[in-house]
Amino acid sequence: MSIFKNTFRIESARLKGWDYSTPWWYYVTINTQHHIEYFGTIVDGKMVLNELGIIANKEWLKTKELRKNVDLDYYVVMPNHIHGIIIINGSEVETHRVRLENKNDFVGDAFDASLRIVRNCLSDIIR
Repeated sequence: MSIFKNTFRIESARLKGWDYSTPWWYYVTINTQHHIEYFGTIVDGKMVLNELGIIANKEWLKTKELRKNVDLDYYVVMPNHIHGIIIINGSEVETHRVRLENKNDFVGDAFDASLRIVRNCLSDIIR
């Protein structure tokens, strides 16, 4: 584990070399900042959503409405995080990645494909 600004930094959980626009089933966890319990509380073993939890739940479900290539499987909104399975289907994934052969033909960051927006990839969906 490395240190950034005198604080331990968690290394990326992403699989090196994996293209996250690949049609697949993805298990995701989205945490609140500082793990603050914004979404509700657990009462008698059951999650009780508050107003923000209801919004988070609706926004999760809206993901499928906004993207025709996405299906949602099981998910749960917890007090300070959301767990869910996002399924990216193959037929409508749009990527704008191109392989550039000669780095010297481009100025600045134009060659760096990692800086380009890839529509409908997992990070775009989560964003």
